Amino acid sequence: MVGKTASTHALRRAAVEVLRNTALKDLGAVQLAQALQYEAHQVLGMSGEVVSSSIDLASIVHSAQKRGNRGLFSETPYIEHPLRNAVRLLRWGCHDQDVVVAAVLHDTIEDGAQQFVSAVARVGREVPELEARAMLSDHIKNAYGPRVLTLVEAVTNDYTTDTQKSQATVEERNQSYCEHVRKTIAGHPGAFLVKLSDFVDNAGGLYHADIPGREDFVVRLARKYLPVVKVFEDEMEQMDLPVAPESLGAIRAQLATTRERLERIMEKY
Repeated sequence: MVGKTASTHALRRAAVEVLRNTALKDLGAVQLAQALQYEAHQVLGMSGEVVSSSIDLASIVHSAQKRGNRGLFSETPYIEHPLRNAVRLLRWGCHDQDVVVAAVLHDTIEDGAQQFVSAVARVGREVPELEARAMLSDHIKNAYGPRVLTLVEAVTNDYTTDTQKSQATVEERNQSYCEHVRKTIAGHPGAFLVKLSDFVDNAGGLYHADIPGREDFVVRLARKYLPVVKVFEDEMEQMDLPVAPESLGAIRAQLATTRERLERIMEKY
């Protein structure tokens, strides 16, 4: 039995090293969840129950959602996005459990409130969107604490109807997004990290979607994201981020790479 246990531990350590040395874009949902749970709980001492339950909640509310291209994949499960954001924070040396959990849950209120109502709350009636969001917000506050809810709400876009969206020009929507990011991250290191990891994943990975037939979509998002790079860069210089010191250079390099990728898309089209 002792030999078997030692062998099992050795295999686990080998698997962990594989995950650590694999680029985030090459990790699927199961691998990302494994990496997040192991690093957060076993290495950093975060609550395994809290981290695992946040993954469960995000998996449920995003279960029917897909994302576009990632590498050779034309479509991927949406849950990869928040899990990748959380693992990225760990790789940056962020050891704040609330920030990591908020990264896992960052899109739940904005994109998953109705799924929460039907699959988790099971109220048995149709619920208006704002009420559904409030119900999910209460759940997050009760399950993970007010700070996690504050972080999630900080990076959540305000609810707008389809009519309201159609009445705004593209330039107005882009400006609104830029101001939302600026307001969200200003003076708030936790919100900065949650939003930055999300931004890097969305804007930095936009080149994956640069395929025939999606030219208009890609250039529209590149135009939206490009001005926001400087917003993060400017705010970062005024902030003491709770990450490993060696990660500050990596974050700056990631933002520079994101800018270069967006500029190449703009130049191409």
